Amino acid sequence: MQLTSLPRDLLEIILSKVPDTPLARFRTTSKRWNIMLSSEGFVKKHSANAPKDESLCIALINSRVHLVRINLREPSVKVAIHPFYLKDPLSNSSQVDIRNVSHCDGLLLCSTEDDRLVVWDPYSGETKWIKPRDRYKDSDYFALGFDNKSSCKQYKILRVDRNHILPVKYVCEVYDFTSDSWRVLGTATDWYIPDYRHGISMKGNTYWLAMRMVKPDTEFILGFDFSKETFQCLSRPHPSLGLTALSVVKEEQLCLLVFLLPDF
Repeated sequence: MQLTSLPRDLLEIILSKVPDTPLARFRTTSKRWNIMLSSEGFVKKHSANAPKDESLCIALINSRVHLVRINLREPSVKVAIHPFYLKDPLSNSSQVDIRNVSHCDGLLLCSTEDDRLVVWDPYSGETKWIKPRDRYKDSDYFALGFDNKSSCKQYKILRVDRNHILPVKYVCEVYDFTSDSWRVLGTATDWYIPDYRHGISMKGNTYWLAMRMVKPDTEFILGFDFSKETFQCLSRPHPSLGLTALSVVKEEQLCLLVFLLPDF
């Protein structure tokens, strides 16, 4: 019996036990399979069957996107790196130089060194290049998310245009895939996101560690709700202590990592 003739529920159980790298080959089999492998139900099953001592992350190395698999099994830590290749539609022979990358729901949002923006499914190779309302800048922040209150996911992109001219203000706008257009939300003047901070996607929304304008040493968690298209501010415990980073556990929980600095 061929895999394609199996019931979907049985097929999901079988494929949920397949590691990421060989699983990528199944995505190119058909559009139906790619949709199934991208579904929320399958992603949860696959995540539950993943080795408990392995972590996956997206890394940008020399302007190229890589999937990094980190095996924390003792006695040694092993790192496996798998490159993804994004072809430039303006040139058949070259790849795109990527400046920044973020991910959501298996999709990558990439801003390029020549100020273009693309949503990319690295497994199927499908891309959608997003035209700007005016123009993109190398100082822009981008985040990909979706409206998780609708029955069908409606993807959106948040762009934060950083204006460093005093008084500092951020112009925020949202791109809606349904209407294929940008819409200005307004300006923000009471917070900023440091250059070294990157957004974390969870359940369709994006979170950053940000700073207050009036109290530069006061760090807090800034979230953007793609359903309501609003920002929300969350206080963090011990706001002035240690080095911090955001992470997501099993696509379900937002995790704040704090490294407390020793007293000298």
